[in-house]
Amino acid sequence: MGAKTVSVDLCGTLADCSPYDSLWYELMPRLYAERHKVSIDHAKVILAKEYRAVGPQRLEWYRPSYWIKKFSISEDAYIDAVKREVKIELPREVYMAGKRHRLILSTNVAMEVLSLTVDLSPFKAVYSSVDIGRPRKDSAFWQAVINNEAKIRWPFVHLGDDYVYDYLYPASLGIASRLASRFTAPELLNAI
Repeated sequence: MGAKTVSVDLCGTLADCSPYDSLWYELMPRLYAERHKVSIDHAKVILAKEYRAVGPQRLEWYRPSYWIKKFSISEDAYIDAVKREVKIELPREVYMAGKRHRLILSTNVAMEVLSLTVDLSPFKAVYSSVDIGRPRKDSAFWQAVINNEAKIRWPFVHLGDDYVYDYLYPASLGIASRLASRFTAPELLNAI
C-alpha cells in the first residue's frame, strides 16, 4: 500500500486493554477504601454509583485526575499502583512499523493513563480523543488529527477495531481505514 502515515487504535487493535478495567474497578476502589477506611466492597459500590452519575459521555469519566481529586486519593499512591499493576504490552510489529512509517496512536484513552501504562516510543505522535476534548474518535477528533498533522504524509492509513469510530469517521475524511483486531493488526502492520 505504500503508506507514509499509519495511525493505529490501541484497545482491541494493538492490545488487550482489560488491565484498564482493573484500574477503574479494582485499583481505584482499593485506594478509596484505604483512604476512607471502608471495605473494598463498600468502596466499589460508592465508586460504581459515582461513575454512573458522571457517565461515559463526559470527559471527566476518562480522567483519573478527576476521580483522584473527587475521592481525595493520594496521587502518588495512584501513580505507584498504576506503574506497578497496570501494563499494556504492544506487539513487536509496532516497533518495526515505527521504523518504516510515521506511526501515530489514535485512541480514546487519556494521555494521563497512557503515559503510565504504555511504551509510547514507537509513535511519532499520540492523539487521545479525551485530550482533544472528545469522548470518542468522532469526525471532530479525526479533523483535529489531520489539522495537527500539518505536514501529514499521504496516503494516511488507520487501523482500528470499531466500525463507526475507526472506520466510518476517518474514511469520511479521506483516511484509508481498515478494520483490524489485536489478532490481525500485527500482520496488517507488516503488510503496509
